[in-house]
Amino acid sequence: MGLLAFFSQKRIPIPTGDAEDYWEFACGVELEAFDGYFPYAHWTGIFPNKGDWYFYYYQEHHGRHVYKVSKQSLLKQTEDVFKLLDVKIESSVQSMGRNDSLSGKNTRRLSCLKAKETVDSNKEEFIDAISNQSKNQENTASALDSFDLQWERSNRYWVSIVFEAIFLPLWWLFSFHGGVFGKYNSKISVRLAVSPLLLFTPFYLGYTPYLFSSGGSGGILYPLLAMLGSIPFIWIPYNSFDIGFLNMLPRPLAFISQVPSSQMAVSFFGGVSPTILFTYIGVVLGGSKLINKYRSAKSKA
Repeated sequence: MGLLAFFSQKRIPIPTGDAEDYWEFACGVELEAFDGYFPYAHWTGIFPNKGDWYFYYYQEHHGRHVYKVSKQSLLKQTEDVFKLLDVKIESSVQSMGRNDSLSGKNTRRLSCLKAKETVDSNKEEFIDAISNQSKNQENTASALDSFDLQWERSNRYWVSIVFEAIFLPLWWLFSFHGGVFGKYNSKISVRLAVSPLLLFTPFYLGYTPYLFSSGGSGGILYPLLAMLGSIPFIWIPYNSFDIGFLNMLPRPLAFISQVPSSQMAVSFFGGVSPTILFTYIGVVLGGSKLINKYRSAKSKA
Protein backbone atom coordinates (compact mmCIF):
# COMPACT_ATOMS: atom_id res chain seq x y z
CA MET A 1 0.00 0.00 0.00
CA GLY A 2 2.94 2.29 0.64
CA LEU A 3 4.19 1.75 -2.92
CA LEU A 4 0.72 2.45 -4.28
CA ALA A 5 0.51 5.69 -2.31
CA PHE A 6 3.94 6.72 -3.60
CA PHE A 7 3.17 5.95 -7.24
CA SER A 8 -0.28 7.55 -7.05
CA GLN A 9 1.45 10.89 -6.44
CA LYS A 10 3.98 10.31 -9.21
CA ARG A 11 1.42 9.29 -11.84
CA ILE A 12 -1.23 12.00 -11.47
CA PRO A 13 -2.70 12.19 -15.00
CA ILE A 14 -2.86 15.99 -15.22
CA PRO A 15 -0.71 17.47 -12.43
CA THR A 16 -0.47 21.12 -11.45
CA GLY A 17 2.14 22.95 -13.51
CA ASP A 18 3.78 26.38 -13.62
CA ALA A 19 2.12 29.57 -14.79
CA GLU A 20 5.33 30.80 -16.45
CA ASP A 21 5.36 27.68 -18.65
CA TYR A 22 1.78 28.37 -19.66
CA TRP A 23 2.61 31.92 -20.70
CA GLU A 24 5.58 30.82 -22.80
CA PHE A 25 3.57 28.12 -24.56
CA ALA A 26 0.65 30.52 -25.10
CA CYS A 27 2.37 33.83 -25.87
CA GLY A 28 6.04 33.05 -26.43
CA VAL A 29 7.14 35.34 -23.59
CA GLU A 30 9.67 34.15 -21.03
CA LEU A 31 9.03 35.35 -17.51
CA GLU A 32 11.89 35.42 -15.04
CA ALA A 33 10.96 32.05 -13.49
CA PHE A 34 10.80 30.25 -16.85
CA ASP A 35 13.67 27.76 -16.88
CA GLY A 36 13.41 26.09 -20.25
CA TYR A 37 11.56 23.33 -22.04
CA PHE A 38 10.91 19.75 -21.09
CA PRO A 39 13.42 17.08 -22.12
CA TYR A 40 12.36 15.10 -25.20
CA ALA A 41 9.58 17.56 -26.10
CA HIS A 42 8.88 17.78 -29.82
CA TRP A 43 6.46 20.70 -29.50
CA THR A 44 4.28 22.46 -26.95
CA GLY A 45 0.91 24.22 -26.82
CA ILE A 46 -2.17 25.04 -24.77
CA PHE A 47 -5.70 23.66 -24.57
CA PRO A 48 -9.01 25.43 -23.83
CA ASN A 49 -9.79 25.94 -20.17
CA LYS A 50 -12.18 23.87 -18.09
CA GLY A 51 -13.74 26.23 -15.59
CA ASP A 52 -10.94 27.96 -13.69
CA TRP A 53 -8.30 25.44 -14.82
CA TYR A 54 -6.08 26.30 -17.79
CA PHE A 55 -3.92 23.75 -19.57
CA TYR A 56 -0.61 23.50 -21.39
CA TYR A 57 1.11 20.46 -22.79
CA TYR A 58 4.25 19.13 -24.34
CA GLN A 59 4.31 16.39 -26.93
CA GLU A 60 6.88 13.64 -26.76
CA HIS A 61 7.30 10.46 -28.76
CA HIS A 62 4.98 8.12 -26.86
CA GLY A 63 2.43 10.51 -25.46
CA ARG A 64 1.28 13.99 -24.56
CA HIS A 65 1.87 15.37 -21.07
CA VAL A 66 -0.74 17.88 -19.91
CA TYR A 67 -0.45 20.24 -16.94
CA LYS A 68 -3.03 22.50 -15.35
CA VAL A 69 -2.68 25.95 -13.79
CA SER A 70 -5.30 27.93 -11.90
CA LYS A 71 -6.75 31.19 -13.14
CA GLN A 72 -5.51 32.95 -10.00
CA SER A 73 -1.91 31.95 -10.68
CA LEU A 74 -2.19 33.29 -14.22
CA LEU A 75 -3.77 36.55 -13.06
CA LYS A 76 -0.81 37.18 -10.75
CA GLN A 77 1.55 37.23 -13.73
CA THR A 78 -0.67 38.86 -16.36
CA GLU A 79 0.71 42.37 -15.75
CA ASP A 80 4.27 41.09 -16.32
CA VAL A 81 3.10 39.38 -19.50
CA PHE A 82 1.53 42.60 -20.77
CA LYS A 83 4.86 44.39 -20.39
CA LEU A 84 6.65 41.77 -22.48
CA LEU A 85 4.13 41.62 -25.31
CA ASP A 86 5.32 44.96 -26.72
CA VAL A 87 8.95 43.80 -26.92
CA LYS A 88 10.20 41.74 -29.85
CA ILE A 89 11.75 38.48 -28.67
CA GLU A 90 15.41 38.32 -29.67
CA SER A 91 16.66 35.33 -27.65
CA SER A 92 15.53 32.28 -25.68
CA VAL A 93 16.85 30.58 -22.54
CA GLN A 94 16.93 27.19 -24.25
CA SER A 95 16.63 25.77 -27.74
CA MET A 96 14.12 22.96 -28.17
CA GLY A 97 13.22 22.87 -31.83
CA ARG A 98 10.56 24.26 -34.06
CA ASN A 99 8.23 25.45 -31.30
CA ASP A 100 10.73 27.77 -29.61
CA SER A 101 12.11 29.33 -32.79
CA LEU A 102 12.22 33.09 -32.45
CA SER A 103 9.80 33.52 -35.32
CA GLY A 104 7.35 31.11 -33.67
CA LYS A 105 7.69 32.83 -30.32
CA ASN A 106 7.08 36.24 -31.89
CA THR A 107 4.06 34.91 -33.79
CA ARG A 108 2.53 33.78 -30.51
CA ARG A 109 3.51 37.10 -28.89
CA LEU A 110 1.78 39.14 -31.58
CA SER A 111 -1.33 36.98 -31.34
CA CYS A 112 -1.49 37.62 -27.60
CA LEU A 113 -0.80 41.33 -28.14
CA LYS A 114 -3.77 41.50 -30.49
CA ALA A 115 -5.94 39.72 -27.91
CA LYS A 116 -4.83 42.19 -25.25
CA GLU A 117 -5.84 45.14 -27.42
CA THR A 118 -9.16 43.51 -28.30
CA VAL A 119 -10.18 43.16 -24.63
CA ASP A 120 -8.75 46.58 -23.73
CA SER A 121 -6.20 45.06 -21.32
CA ASN A 122 -8.83 43.40 -19.14
CA LYS A 123 -6.84 40.65 -17.45
CA GLU A 124 -9.56 38.04 -17.00
CA GLU A 125 -10.95 38.54 -20.49
CA PHE A 126 -7.42 38.38 -21.88
CA ILE A 127 -6.76 35.01 -20.22
CA ASP A 128 -10.04 33.62 -21.55
CA ALA A 129 -9.38 35.00 -25.03
CA ILE A 130 -5.97 33.29 -25.19
CA SER A 131 -7.51 30.03 -24.02
CA ASN A 132 -10.31 30.23 -26.59
CA GLN A 133 -7.85 30.88 -29.40
CA SER A 134 -6.44 27.39 -28.88
CA LYS A 135 -9.73 25.93 -30.13
CA ASN A 136 -9.18 27.34 -33.59
CA GLN A 137 -5.50 28.09 -34.10
CA GLU A 138 -3.23 25.26 -33.05
CA ASN A 139 -5.34 22.21 -32.20
CA THR A 140 -7.16 19.89 -34.54
CA ALA A 141 -10.60 18.52 -33.70
CA SER A 142 -9.10 15.11 -32.92
CA ALA A 143 -6.54 16.68 -30.55
CA LEU A 144 -9.30 18.54 -28.71
CA ASP A 145 -11.40 15.36 -28.50
CA SER A 146 -8.47 13.37 -27.12
CA PHE A 147 -7.80 16.10 -24.56
CA ASP A 148 -11.46 16.03 -23.47
CA LEU A 149 -11.16 12.27 -22.97
CA GLN A 150 -7.91 12.69 -21.05
CA TRP A 151 -9.51 15.30 -18.78
CA GLU A 152 -12.61 13.16 -18.27
CA ARG A 153 -10.55 10.10 -17.34
CA SER A 154 -8.31 12.14 -15.03
CA ASN A 155 -11.35 13.04 -12.95
CA ARG A 156 -11.77 9.31 -12.29
CA TYR A 157 -8.21 8.85 -11.14
CA TRP A 158 -9.40 8.28 -7.60
CA VAL A 159 -11.40 5.26 -8.87
CA SER A 160 -8.18 3.83 -10.35
CA ILE A 161 -6.51 4.24 -6.95
CA VAL A 162 -9.39 2.48 -5.16
CA PHE A 163 -9.40 -0.35 -7.72
CA GLU A 164 -5.67 -1.02 -7.38
CA ALA A 165 -5.85 -0.68 -3.59
CA ILE A 166 -8.34 -3.56 -3.59
CA PHE A 167 -7.09 -5.75 -6.43
CA LEU A 168 -3.32 -5.72 -5.83
CA PRO A 169 -3.39 -6.75 -2.13
CA LEU A 170 -5.86 -9.56 -2.92
CA TRP A 171 -3.69 -10.80 -5.80
CA TRP A 172 -0.60 -10.59 -3.58
CA LEU A 173 -2.27 -12.49 -0.74
CA PHE A 174 -3.41 -15.26 -3.08
CA SER A 175 -0.08 -15.55 -4.85
CA PHE A 176 2.40 -15.22 -1.99
CA HIS A 177 0.55 -15.55 1.29
CA GLY A 178 -1.39 -18.57 0.15
CA GLY A 179 -4.93 -17.46 0.79
CA VAL A 180 -7.56 -14.77 0.82
CA PHE A 181 -9.74 -13.70 3.73
CA GLY A 182 -7.82 -15.99 6.06
CA LYS A 183 -8.48 -19.18 4.10
CA TYR A 184 -5.04 -20.60 3.66
CA ASN A 185 -4.38 -22.49 0.44
CA SER A 186 -1.64 -25.01 1.10
CA LYS A 187 -1.43 -26.11 -2.55
CA ILE A 188 1.42 -24.02 -3.86
CA SER A 189 0.85 -25.50 -7.32
CA VAL A 190 -2.57 -23.83 -7.53
CA ARG A 191 -1.17 -20.48 -6.53
CA LEU A 192 1.76 -20.80 -8.91
CA ALA A 193 -0.52 -21.84 -11.78
CA VAL A 194 -3.33 -19.31 -11.43
CA SER A 195 -1.43 -16.23 -10.25
CA PRO A 196 -0.33 -14.99 -13.72
CA LEU A 197 -3.84 -15.32 -15.15
CA LEU A 198 -5.27 -13.37 -12.22
CA LEU A 199 -2.64 -10.67 -12.67
CA PHE A 200 -3.51 -10.09 -16.33
CA THR A 201 -7.29 -10.33 -15.95
CA PRO A 202 -7.68 -6.53 -15.44
CA PHE A 203 -5.65 -5.94 -18.61
CA TYR A 204 -7.89 -8.31 -20.58
CA LEU A 205 -10.92 -6.45 -19.20
CA GLY A 206 -9.72 -3.07 -20.46
CA TYR A 207 -7.47 -1.75 -17.72
CA THR A 208 -4.22 -0.12 -18.95
CA PRO A 209 -4.95 -0.93 -22.63
CA TYR A 210 -1.61 0.61 -23.74
CA LEU A 211 0.38 -1.52 -21.31
CA PHE A 212 2.55 -3.09 -24.00
CA SER A 213 2.80 -0.10 -26.32
CA SER A 214 3.38 3.02 -24.20
CA GLY A 215 5.72 1.98 -21.44
CA GLY A 216 3.33 0.87 -18.73
CA SER A 217 0.88 3.75 -18.90
CA GLY A 218 -2.77 3.83 -17.88
CA GLY A 219 -2.61 2.89 -14.23
CA ILE A 220 -0.58 3.42 -11.07
CA LEU A 221 1.37 0.48 -9.60
CA TYR A 222 -0.41 -2.20 -11.63
CA PRO A 223 1.42 -1.46 -14.92
CA LEU A 224 4.80 -1.97 -13.26
CA LEU A 225 3.82 -5.31 -11.71
CA ALA A 226 2.14 -6.47 -14.92
CA MET A 227 5.19 -5.61 -17.02
CA LEU A 228 7.44 -7.54 -14.63
CA GLY A 229 5.00 -10.46 -14.59
CA SER A 230 4.91 -10.57 -18.38
CA ILE A 231 8.63 -11.25 -18.81
CA PRO A 232 8.35 -15.08 -18.92
CA PHE A 233 5.36 -15.02 -21.31
CA ILE A 234 5.67 -12.02 -23.61
CA TRP A 235 8.01 -13.74 -26.06
CA ILE A 236 5.19 -15.85 -27.53
CA PRO A 237 2.89 -13.85 -29.86
CA TYR A 238 -0.90 -13.83 -29.96
CA ASN A 239 -2.60 -16.45 -32.13
CA SER A 240 -5.96 -16.30 -33.88
CA PHE A 241 -7.71 -17.85 -30.87
CA ASP A 242 -6.28 -15.17 -28.56
CA ILE A 243 -7.45 -12.37 -30.82
CA GLY A 244 -10.95 -13.80 -31.15
CA PHE A 245 -11.18 -14.51 -27.42
CA LEU A 246 -10.01 -11.04 -26.39
CA ASN A 247 -12.35 -9.37 -28.89
CA MET A 248 -15.27 -11.19 -27.26
CA LEU A 249 -14.44 -9.99 -23.76
CA PRO A 250 -16.16 -6.89 -22.36
CA ARG A 251 -13.87 -4.06 -21.25
CA PRO A 252 -15.58 -2.45 -18.27
CA LEU A 253 -12.27 -1.40 -16.70
CA ALA A 254 -11.41 0.85 -19.64
CA PHE A 255 -13.75 3.34 -17.98
CA ILE A 256 -11.24 3.96 -15.18
CA SER A 257 -8.02 3.55 -17.16
CA GLN A 258 -5.94 6.65 -17.85
CA VAL A 259 -4.87 7.32 -21.45
CA PRO A 260 -1.48 8.61 -22.69
CA SER A 261 -3.14 10.41 -25.64
CA SER A 262 -1.75 11.44 -29.00
CA GLN A 263 1.29 9.26 -29.38
CA MET A 264 3.54 10.21 -32.28
CA ALA A 265 4.38 6.52 -32.61
CA VAL A 266 3.35 3.24 -31.02
CA SER A 267 6.03 0.69 -30.23
CA PHE A 268 4.16 -2.58 -29.86
CA PHE A 269 5.97 -4.99 -27.59
CA GLY A 270 3.44 -7.79 -27.98
CA GLY A 271 1.29 -9.02 -25.14
CA VAL A 272 0.64 -11.95 -22.86
CA SER A 273 -1.24 -14.64 -24.78
CA PRO A 274 -4.26 -16.13 -22.93
CA THR A 275 -3.48 -19.42 -24.66
CA ILE A 276 -0.05 -19.47 -23.07
CA LEU A 277 -1.45 -18.67 -19.64
CA PHE A 278 -4.02 -21.48 -19.86
CA THR A 279 -1.33 -23.83 -21.16
CA TYR A 280 0.90 -22.78 -18.28
CA ILE A 281 -1.90 -23.59 -15.80
CA GLY A 282 -2.32 -27.04 -17.33
CA VAL A 283 1.41 -27.74 -17.30
CA VAL A 284 1.87 -26.65 -13.68
CA LEU A 285 -1.18 -28.52 -12.35
CA GLY A 286 -0.43 -31.59 -14.46
CA GLY A 287 3.19 -31.58 -13.41
CA SER A 288 2.15 -31.22 -9.78
CA LYS A 289 -0.08 -34.30 -10.03
CA LEU A 290 2.67 -36.35 -11.59
CA ILE A 291 5.09 -35.31 -8.86
CA ASN A 292 2.56 -36.21 -6.17
CA LYS A 293 1.90 -39.59 -7.77
CA TYR A 294 5.62 -40.27 -7.97
CA ARG A 295 6.13 -39.34 -4.34
CA SER A 296 3.16 -41.46 -3.28
CA ALA A 297 4.42 -44.49 -5.23
CA LYS A 298 7.91 -44.04 -3.83
CA SER A 299 6.63 -43.88 -0.26
CA LYS A 300 4.69 -47.13 -0.69
CA ALA A 301 7.66 -48.96 -2.18
